[in-house]
Amino acid sequence: MDNAALREERDYWRSVAEDPYDWEYWQAPDGSLRFVSPSCEDISGYAPADFYGDPGLLLRVVHADDRAYFERHLASECADASTQTIEFRIIHRSGELRWIKHRCRPVHAADGRFLGRRARNLDITGERRAESAYTSLAGSPLQGIFIVQDERFVYANDKWAEISGYSVAELLAMSASETAMLIHPDHREQRIRSGQEEQFADAPPHRFEIRVFRRDGSIYWIDLYATYTTHNGRPAVHFACVDVTERKEAEAAYRTLVDHSLQGIFLLQDDRFVYVNAAFAAMLGHEPEELLVMGPEGLRKLVHPEDSERLARYHSARTAGEEAPPYYESRWIAKDGSTRWLHASVARTTFHGRSAIQASFIDVTERHLADRALRDHAAKLHAVFENAAVAVNLVDVEGRFVEVNRRFVEFMGYSR
Repeated sequence: MDNAALREERDYWRSVAEDPYDWEYWQAPDGSLRFVSPSCEDISGYAPADFYGDPGLLLRVVHADDRAYFERHLASECADASTQTIEFRIIHRSGELRWIKHRCRPVHAADGRFLGRRARNLDITGERRAESAYTSLAGSPLQGIFIVQDERFVYANDKWAEISGYSVAELLAMSASETAMLIHPDHREQRIRSGQEEQFADAPPHRFEIRVFRRDGSIYWIDLYATYTTHNGRPAVHFACVDVTERKEAEAAYRTLVDHSLQGIFLLQDDRFVYVNAAFAAMLGHEPEELLVMGPEGLRKLVHPEDSERLARYHSARTAGEEAPPYYESRWIAKDGSTRWLHASVARTTFHGRSAIQASFIDVTERHLADRALRDHAAKLHAVFENAAVAVNLVDVEGRFVEVNRRFVEFMGYSR
């Protein structure tokens, strides 16, 4: 092999040895260290020089509760030529606990001489914390947790068993067809198809609500959150769910009440109608479906031009979490071009887990028309009074002038 090839091979093995993620070392039979990779400092807090100068540090950094276990591993490793993997804890120089996945094997020369052992330590603290969090979640008394692979349950926690009415053992023993039959027919085909799509690493987390059957045949609603995972090295789908039957029943009752309310009601999200009841649509001469397909521009055109800027200002403040009047009156343009006066009660709410605006309306157009008619009538009476050919005055019970017309002022020669 020429010098260039030797340098290339040397550079390659140096890059392997100085892997920025794994802490590698080679310990000689006498306990001294022949090599320690720089990554040891990131993982343990100690530099390579610390280990070169004190090989016993390798054992002392191991957590006291795991030290005997680690020593037994080293003893067995010397008698076994295969690569072994164990996990244990170390104490970082800062005092922080770290989890290590340790792999090592004995090193022998071509003539069979024992040259020591080579080891690789990988920091798996993050994985361990995630596992701990998952274990806590899986044992949660609030959420049902299960994993589906090949359209069958391969894991289920006690809460999911409680929600479904089956035991964990019964769930795990179900065939793919039996698992599918738990889903209400209205959702079954969609869920099987999307569940297959979710068994890909690039599939985004997905949240949805479906109806399922309990063991006793009753129907209930669950809110599911599905994410890609692996189980025994193969793609699977992890589900977390809560029973939302009571909420869905309450929503249905509320929906019936709102649908048949005499008040106009709508929900606004992303500057679009996401719900409109029949009463509000009728106020503007539309069908609810016509309003639901309107974009932001169509919505703006429903508001009278003279009130548009004011309502836009209220809406911007409210969506930003700032103060805005909860009650006000404004003019809206009906489908036939007429102007309708609406008294609004507006508040922020949530819809499908996101911020929205809920508003209820009373049509006060007739009141405004009556008020205008009264004002017009009063103006006419005042004009007749003011322009009468005779002097006219009104006095109170104490004889003080309350109102006088122009002719009376001229007759008396005084100013008003």
